Amino acid sequence: MKVNAILLKPLDGYEPGSPRQFDKVDFDRLVAMNAVREAGEADEVEGVPDTEDAVMLDRLRHAVDGPRFLADLKARFEGQASQITRLTDEATASRATIETLAEARDVAIAERDAAVSNLTTAREHGEAVVRERDELIAEVTRLQSAAAGGDTAPVSKAKPGKA
Repeated sequence: MKVNAILLKPLDGYEPGSPRQFDKVDFDRLVAMNAVREAGEADEVEGVPDTEDAVMLDRLRHAVDGPRFLADLKARFEGQASQITRLTDEATASRATIETLAEARDVAIAERDAAVSNLTTAREHGEAVVRERDELIAEVTRLQSAAAGGDTAPVSKAKPGKA
């Protein structure tokens, strides 16, 4: 059975005049020590934590402030710090890889441009060779027909390929 009481002396961090609830046995012991009085109808004790809640709160406070809890927090923070360091190292390595790949891309683009230029030059040279060949074939054909028909037309003195 719970008894509503008003503190007459400081108790567990509560000031005198604070409303609390106690088990009957605890209440009787505290009354004998003149530490509490029974709350009357005029005293507001609604929603007052009972002693079990206060004990749980004290345990929780000790757990949060205790060395074990702080050591656990420190270990977690150190773990997170090492993870941050590892991720930073990975990011740095990735950045270096990206830069290497960008340089390789630039080299490949330059090589491609050079190959296109070489291909264009080769195509132009091939076209010139074909024109020269066509001119030579035309000249040979003209000479053959002149020889067969007795035509004495002058032979072109232009060098092949210089049209």
